[in-house]
Amino acid sequence: MLGAWLGLLAYVLPRRAELTAAADDLPSTIIGVVCAALLIAAALWLEWCCKAPDDQDNSAPGHRSGSVS
Repeated sequence: MLGAWLGLLAYVLPRRAELTAAADDLPSTIIGVVCAALLIAAALWLEWCCKAPDDQDNSAPGHRSGSVS
């Protein structure tokens, strides 16, 4: 969605002086860009927060990793 909002922004920004519809759509386009960027940032932060910790001890109890029996 960020790409779609940026595309719309690239379309309406240069035309805001000549088209009243473009000038009217500019505030909502900027809000769309900001909200889409915030959603991406929130998703990346949530992904970072919810990652499982590395399991340092994958072996069974009493078994040493790397030793040959």
